[in-house]
Amino acid sequence: MRILLAFVTLGVLAAAPVTAQITCTTDAQCADGNACNGTERCLGGTCRPGTPLQCADTSPCTADSCDTLFGCQHAPVVNGTSCSDGNACNGAETCQGGICQAGTPPPDGRSCNTGNPCTNSDVCQGGVCVPGVFRPDGSGCSDGNACNGRETCQQGVCSAGTPPANGTPCGDDDPCNGTDTCQSGICRTGPVPAEGSACSDGFVCNGVETCHNQVCTAGQRPPDGTSCSDGKPCNGDETCAAGICRSGTSPSCDDGNQCTNDSCDNTVGCKHTVRPDGARCGDGESCNGQETCQAGQCTPGTVPPPGTLCEDNNTCNGVEFCQNQKCTHGTPLPNGSSCADSNVCNGLERCQNGVCTAGTGLQCGDTNPCTLDGCDPLSGCTHLVLPNGTSCDDHNVCNGVETCQSATCTSGAPPSCGTQTCDPSAGCVVDTLISGRKLLLRAGKPGAGLSVKVQTREQIITSAPPFAGTPADPVLHGGVVRLRSLSGGFDERFTLPKENWDYLRDPEQNRGFRYRNRDRAAAIRSVVVKDARLTKIAGGGADLQASLAVDPGPVEVTLILGNQRYCMGFGGETSWDPERRFVAQNAPPPGACPP
Repeated sequence: MRILLAFVTLGVLAAAPVTAQITCTTDAQCADGNACNGTERCLGGTCRPGTPLQCADTSPCTADSCDTLFGCQHAPVVNGTSCSDGNACNGAETCQGGICQAGTPPPDGRSCNTGNPCTNSDVCQGGVCVPGVFRPDGSGCSDGNACNGRETCQQGVCSAGTPPANGTPCGDDDPCNGTDTCQSGICRTGPVPAEGSACSDGFVCNGVETCHNQVCTAGQRPPDGTSCSDGKPCNGDETCAAGICRSGTSPSCDDGNQCTNDSCDNTVGCKHTVRPDGARCGDGESCNGQETCQAGQCTPGTVPPPGTLCEDNNTCNGVEFCQNQKCTHGTPLPNGSSCADSNVCNGLERCQNGVCTAGTGLQCGDTNPCTLDGCDPLSGCTHLVLPNGTSCDDHNVCNGVETCQSATCTSGAPPSCGTQTCDPSAGCVVDTLISGRKLLLRAGKPGAGLSVKVQTREQIITSAPPFAGTPADPVLHGGVVRLRSLSGGFDERFTLPKENWDYLRDPEQNRGFRYRNRDRAAAIRSVVVKDARLTKIAGGGADLQASLAVDPGPVEVTLILGNQRYCMGFGGETSWDPERRFVAQNAPPPGACPP
């Protein structure tokens, strides 16, 4: 009875503090059953709180927490989670079974970053990132403080600049929180102006600004049509509309006189400069006399006699001559006569019925991703070699990032996946083979593509170990769905961008994930992964152009969440209706994930 009274008294004290002291005789009378807040002790007849447990174990490969009954818990994170030491040159460390495993150092010469803003092309050497080429002396390497001078690179070292004079403006340019100026190398805020003081943000159309709560705040908008001209007549008269300064219509300075050069000057507006005497003008017809400019006016020329040769720029209609003050063509050249324009790139032009017809242009593509293909009008096709290091990647992560070297697409270094598998789309992944409940492929109208529905039979656990915030989190890293027909009918991969993923409830609860793409043409429009529930995939449309003309079974379905790859193989219980649908049910786990 005494012990019960002590606990009841403790509960009352927790609800409403009083001045009476809790009495106890043993530590057991003080225990609250919560291991996480420490072991309570009875000292001098009074219960004293314990020291809360510190469960952080400094290991990047465990998720640390505290259980009220068992105390500190250190659950291993998802295999493949990065535990990098920040040095890219000693390999990519990853967690395996709760332990940080060393990575495989990349070959010497791999690009890295020493963190020195005054070097470029840093490379790995012997597991260490070493500086590359010094940036030119004078290159900027600012520390973000304008008041201590402009830092520049000198012999590969970021060197301090000369501080500007005291009073030099700095800061956020908002006068309402004080005018910021440099003082002894530091940007200091000046006195804050009084509430309601006038200020300006440089925009006329949002009204007269005043300071409110240390922010320059817009006032009453002026009426639409109020001038907000920038003083430059050549870009039109700007006016306010709905609080925004809208551009005006630029003036037309064309005076219709061929003997003046028309232009606009922002000082005087339109200008009309007289062209030199003798400049050509008129209708371009040489047989009625060549008009020329004289004192700013287009003046008729002397009409040439009939039979004078002229030119209409058409080789195929024969030799032209003047007749009745018009340039008249002669006898057309025979069909097939050359009328080449000296540009080999557009083919060999030939005459056809008095008209020069285009030839067949050269096809200069050489299928080499490491050359820039073009055509020179004189010499024909050109194939400019791209600089070494230019990407020619085939988008297969597993064979490395290909780059051009001496006009040849050269393989890169494959990723070091250790005990993991490499997926061409997602890189290093952890494979899990799961059984499938149902797969439905249904054909739509011609050109509409297939619709697809998939449901797993096994559950995907997203809470143990937790996925949220790890490399397995599709909200952070995206996902992939792959549909592969083993009979060769199709093999399609569809990237599921991270922007379309959301958590089911709060991330800390690790209840799962949802993918949604509202584009009707998207091949995959919905993926729902609920913790310890069946996973569903649905989609279809123009982007999923797969044929059901032949039986596609077995069909492999792969779902990648971050660095976790789940593989199903739908065969066995299948039904195929040619050109219409394919159904598979109760598929056991496959022997392996597809290559």
